[in-house]
Amino acid sequence: MDGVAVSEETTALKMVMDQLANLTQSSNDLRGLIVSQSDKLDNCLKSIETLEQDNLEIHGKIASLENKLQVSLEPYGNIYQDINMHMNRARNIIVCGLEETEENDQETIKIMVQNITHPEIVSVKNVSWLGKPQTNRIRPLKVALASPDEAVSVLKNKLKISKNTFPNVKIKNDVTPLQQQELKQLYSELNDRRSKG
Repeated sequence: MDGVAVSEETTALKMVMDQLANLTQSSNDLRGLIVSQSDKLDNCLKSIETLEQDNLEIHGKIASLENKLQVSLEPYGNIYQDINMHMNRARNIIVCGLEETEENDQETIKIMVQNITHPEIVSVKNVSWLGKPQTNRIRPLKVALASPDEAVSVLKNKLKISKNTFPNVKIKNDVTPLQQQELKQLYSELNDRRSKG
């Protein structure tokens, strides 16, 4: 019996030793996996630091480029504003020399515009006097039409205004302050050239 008990104890001890060897191997495998993951994590952290530095450099470069772009576009800022204003004014015309009355100015303008163009083409949306009323000066009248094409049609036919009905009326396009300044310079240059012969 003693031999059988020793054999069972030896078998049990061998099983425990095998389990202990397996646990040791698993522990070593886990340690290796932890070391490998730790190395990968260290590499990721280094990559993140590098990306953060690159990100800061890129933000600095973008800020520098934005400043350079803003400085380089400053002289053209007025031109961009002028273009935008011109697009907003494209459907307007300015009527000069029309006496202010208590009557409906919009109806008077409709009659005048329809006499020089086809009535179905032009649609007057709004009229408004420009500037403050003065006794010694006739204010210009801004007329908003439905589209820029209608404004062009009226401007093309502006010489057809009946001088009997509207003797002092002139129609002009609605120009921006920058365009007014340029036109004034051009007229001044034209007058200088005419005076020189």
